[in-house]
Amino acid sequence: MTREKYDVIVIGAGIGGLTCASLLAKAGMRVLVAEQSSRPGGYVGSFKRKGFTFDSAAHFVTGCHEDGVIGKLLRELKVEREIEFIKVEAPVRFIFPDFEFSFSLNDLEGAERIIKERFPREAENLDRYKETLERIGQDIVRLGSSFPVWKIPFFPMLFPSLLKYRNYTVRKLMDKCFTNEKLKTILAISPVTVPPSKASLLMAAVMKAESQEAGIYYPKRGMQSFADVLVKGLRKYKGELLLNTLITKILIDRGRVQGVELADGRRIKASYIVSNASLKQTFYKLVGKEHLKRRFIKRIEKKELSLSCFILYLGVDLDLESLGLNFRINVYPTYDAERQYKIWKAGEIPEEFSFIISVSSLIDPTTAPKDKHTLIITTAAPYHYREDWGAKDRRGAEYRRRKKNIMERLIEKAEKIIPDLSSHIIYQEAATPLTLERKTLNTQGAIYGLAATPEQIGPGRFKNKTPIRGLYLVGHYTYLAHGIGAVTHSGRAVADMIVKREKQR
Repeated sequence: MTREKYDVIVIGAGIGGLTCASLLAKAGMRVLVAEQSSRPGGYVGSFKRKGFTFDSAAHFVTGCHEDGVIGKLLRELKVEREIEFIKVEAPVRFIFPDFEFSFSLNDLEGAERIIKERFPREAENLDRYKETLERIGQDIVRLGSSFPVWKIPFFPMLFPSLLKYRNYTVRKLMDKCFTNEKLKTILAISPVTVPPSKASLLMAAVMKAESQEAGIYYPKRGMQSFADVLVKGLRKYKGELLLNTLITKILIDRGRVQGVELADGRRIKASYIVSNASLKQTFYKLVGKEHLKRRFIKRIEKKELSLSCFILYLGVDLDLESLGLNFRINVYPTYDAERQYKIWKAGEIPEEFSFIISVSSLIDPTTAPKDKHTLIITTAAPYHYREDWGAKDRRGAEYRRRKKNIMERLIEKAEKIIPDLSSHIIYQEAATPLTLERKTLNTQGAIYGLAATPEQIGPGRFKNKTPIRGLYLVGHYTYLAHGIGAVTHSGRAVADMIVKREKQR
């Protein structure tokens, strides 16, 4: 039985929401997290089918070392012993039309050597490009998740690289450094759904700094373990979590939050509301446009969402280890990332498209039955695919036909890398952009929230504090960027704001 009033209600049990809620509970506040799904974590979750553990959308995490953002958080909550992270030492494989290489994310210098051997004339230019990214990354790390107001006049002197490159795309710097177009495509690889001509250079620097800092990790027993350990932290300090609980309205009086209304009509009061939902879900459906200024609504409308994804989950009885398969294989059948993106944005799926194969069972055998493996294939996909996948009824024949067609295309393409794959599949399931939207209520199933363009990174994202007094935002629509580390930062930032506000009161 829930209380009638809480200090803080958090809408959505994504990583940003759970981080914020657990830290507030530790600070002694009465906290309720309401999640409309049957499990916490959002995109950072797992589900089980016939003995296989499939990760929903995210497949690894960074910052788990002692001084990392995740490591510090779990120690602060005193739950670091409740989870085991496996450091991924295995190399990641990259396949291009006429070039293939593998390297460990813990050995970026090894990757540089391979690329220099392939493109010897660009070796010096590669060093210059790397040094620039490192300078930007160092500035971002020093800046951290907050910046004192009194230091603003000194910003140009303190963070010269951020000031110089804040509006740069990855393509703009590459054009200054390189002449080889193939090399530009190879170096532009990053977890964003926009091509080099639109991708923020600052975002690329952040991701390089994160992986280079201490590598990548996989939570034992699947990504759900990470979300679950944050729930343990929340409950350790008497915070509450309600699953299968949909909030339909944020109650507002004279510009300040009063509480929330649930789908069953119940009303719960709160001094603060923290939304881990999407911008449109938060402001259009829960707040209501009548409480917002026209300028603020226009700002929401101008924001570009990231693309969504099509995710194929396979349980196989192949001996993938003996095939020399890697934990993660990135396949790029074309060097023309710009054309590929234009086709996706036009609501179609290219004939040749990039995709990623992830095999968690090669890192953690507990995610599959003995002598079997979990295999997940992910590719970017448009939400508005041929009239929204022909799916006014998601269970309709046209929706199933299109979904099956893409499943078959992905298996066919993956079979070029994993011989005889199709005859060794013992379980298969897929998620479309509509599935991701339905499961998380994330607008259009946007996999990264806002697209990672220069205008939408850092200050270009939405502030954690909103025009509605007492309403705060966390997650991948807010400052600083998308990614597990970034949304964890957003959760901590909002927790700090609320605790400071309470002390002032």
